[in-house]
Amino acid sequence: MNRIIIDTDPGVDDALAIAFALSSPLDVIGVSTVFGNSSVADSTQNALTIVDLLEKNTPVYAGARRPMNGKSKRASSHGKNGLGGLELKTNRTQQQAGAQKFIVEQLRSANEPIDIVAIGPATNIALILKNYPDVVAKIGQVVVMAGVIDAAGNITDKAEFNAYNDPLALQIVLSAPIRTVLIPADVCRKVVFTTDVFNRIRNEGMRDAMLKLTAAYITYYQQNDDFETFEGGVMYDLLAVAYILNPTLFTTINSEVRVNLDGGPDYGMTTLGDSKAGSLVARDVDASRVKGLFLATLNGTI
Repeated sequence: MNRIIIDTDPGVDDALAIAFALSSPLDVIGVSTVFGNSSVADSTQNALTIVDLLEKNTPVYAGARRPMNGKSKRASSHGKNGLGGLELKTNRTQQQAGAQKFIVEQLRSANEPIDIVAIGPATNIALILKNYPDVVAKIGQVVVMAGVIDAAGNITDKAEFNAYNDPLALQIVLSAPIRTVLIPADVCRKVVFTTDVFNRIRNEGMRDAMLKLTAAYITYYQQNDDFETFEGGVMYDLLAVAYILNPTLFTTINSEVRVNLDGGPDYGMTTLGDSKAGSLVARDVDASRVKGLFLATLNGTI
């Protein structure tokens, strides 16, 4: 199964994506963190908490604290610490090496390409592509959860959160000479989890933690009159892991993706270009099968 690195800013949906990946047959060789839903310090602590909850030994590396250009804006749907207020004690600590050094060293020493699941602002990955071109050939694919196509954003009217927080980094990644897969927010909104999904997790400790982790997040999406109300929580980042596990869950097209860098009301907006050369862009998803895969993975039945 794929060797992958998860680059993330946990985040409730990021935490679920990490749990999904670590419970699966994927070989997760490390988790790198980035600013976004919370500070890098909180993101890193949250990643360590989820790794501990899963009883795994996956190393965690702290990464970029700020975007390549512009200012970042944190999310309001993930609670005070980014994990919906879930606080579990862990003695695990981050690795001494930084995220970018870890990723570069892993790519340089790899005998086979490594996939990257980028589910936060794309800063870490863009800086690696810019500063270490010798490792580009060792990247199998980068699956990116970012942007929104022909739909409203979730941080401004035009922009999705990850894209808005570092549009320059996203543009660098999507225009790099590597295979990139974009999972935009409009497709993610088709996969909504209610508490019923988590009640079907068989492990009692995991079930209780997931219910606590997602309670405020689900309520936010059910009551968010400023944007759009949903039946449950939109599990954005989880879809990037679902793609790695089973690409047939998605309908995709090939397209250039443009990211607005000019400021103003369109800052961070993502649009499809005329060229079919570029990224593989998800345009639809089988939500029922994604939920089934998530539960089968966490319950150890795949």
